[in-house]
Amino acid sequence: MNRKSAFKASLLAASMMSAHVFAASTVTFQGEVATQTCSISINSTTNAVVLMPTIPLSDLYTASTTTTAVGNSAGLTPFTISVTGCTPSNSAVTMYPEFLGTSVDTSTYALGNTASSDAATGVGIALYSDSTGMNQINLNGVTRGAAMTLAANSTSATVTYSAKYMATSATTTAGRVTGVAQYTLSYL
Repeated sequence: MNRKSAFKASLLAASMMSAHVFAASTVTFQGEVATQTCSISINSTTNAVVLMPTIPLSDLYTASTTTTAVGNSAGLTPFTISVTGCTPSNSAVTMYPEFLGTSVDTSTYALGNTASSDAATGVGIALYSDSTGMNQINLNGVTRGAAMTLAANSTSATVTYSAKYMATSATTTAGRVTGVAQYTLSYL
């Protein structure tokens, strides 16, 4: 191979490598600048663990059957979302808890099961913006929950949300269920 051919071959190889190097993924940073800020917590702690009750698998079955239907839910578990350390304002301030779920099931918008051992299959955890488990938060990217209001001249507020086990598949098995979500507070 002569020098001219070797140079062309190395130039071609270098151009292919640089195309691969620049074909990188992206990261998006999101945030908010607000006139009002508060600290947010769940059940009085920032890195909360909400303990769900142990339920029989049959609680996820469709009535009078021994089969599960996608979206069946059970095991209502209320939890509190609190804001503290807010700057008092002369008027009420509306704010929104926001959630970003891990391994969200795209058919039910429930948190996917991330249990590392003895995991149940076909079961996730759905979040609700009320204490009765009636208003599901459809986790789809960063998702806003129901509004909470900080009363005029107040520095704290609390609202009750809830969680339930949800069948994410018609085929379910018993086992451990863990769901993970990041949360924050939006003032917009």
